[in-house]
Amino acid sequence: MKLQIASTLSLIAATLSLAAAPAQAFTGFAFTTDYSPKPADPQKDIMLESVTITSTGEKISHFELVNGAAIITNGTTIGPGSSDRGDFATGQIPVEQATSSSVVGSLGNLNLNNIIDTEDNRGESVIDVYFKNGRNASSSLSGESTATSRLRH
Repeated sequence: MKLQIASTLSLIAATLSLAAAPAQAFTGFAFTTDYSPKPADPQKDIMLESVTITSTGEKISHFELVNGAAIITNGTTIGPGSSDRGDFATGQIPVEQATSSSVVGSLGNLNLNNIIDTEDNRGESVIDVYFKNGRNASSSLSGESTATSRLRH
């Protein structure tokens, strides 16, 4: 398993941005991440504790977690989008061909070692993820926000 902590942190940052602001107001930002344990073992649980926005010093420790997902397309017969975790991490059991429930299992918790993994040369994956208290008025789910993640290989 290729564990890419930087990619996971980028996904968390994007998720935080999408959950906190309407799509038209999306802007990137620099942040630092507080997690435990330290030092982290890339094969075990790495729990997100907070994120501090560099420009404002604002510390965020309450997160909107993914509570629903819809697979729009997911490559060919195997991946590219699969639910994965560190070899000794707890949480979602790895699923090579991600399902809506496995995506929620991977992204609906604060374990940075529960991820959506991609495989090389397997086509395209499009997954809509939903948040309970989102702010997207055009969402098809009442009171929820939709974010689309597109992985292309």
